[in-house]
Amino acid sequence: METGGFLLEPQHNVMQMGGDFANNPAAAQFIDKMVAKHGFDRQQLQEILSQAKRLDYVLRLMDRQAPTGLPPTGPTGAWAALQETVYYPG
Repeated sequence: METGGFLLEPQHNVMQMGGDFANNPAAAQFIDKMVAKHGFDRQQLQEILSQAKRLDYVLRLMDRQAPTGLPPTGPTGAWAALQETVYYPG
């Protein structure tokens, strides 16, 4: 029974990365960073990314939910509304 996730072979054979992220400069930079900064195994990351799929509909959904404006630069009035409900003993 398959439960999802990524298949990692116990012994890694040296291979080029395939799949949707093969020859992707951003994926190669990501792997380089994870190896250098966090000590990940390069071959294992290549195997995982070889199994990953680029899902354009997911990217579109994420773009639609991304914030479009700048965050407020001043008070939003949230504390003023909450202040009325806070009980101060004494």
